[in-house]
Amino acid sequence: MQRRWMMLGAVMTMLSVAIGAFGAHMLKDTIGPAAIATYETGCNIT
Repeated sequence: MQRRWMMLGAVMTMLSVAIGAFGAHMLKDTIGPAAIATYETGCNIT
């Protein structure tokens, strides 16, 4: 059971890094400044 939770944590960490990188590099040219500010706020809440 503990191994399952460790794997889930590893997968969630990998996804959060990938989504953060996608947002930082790909979306900057696509969305407006207000949406970028909202995205940055969401990233900094942790």
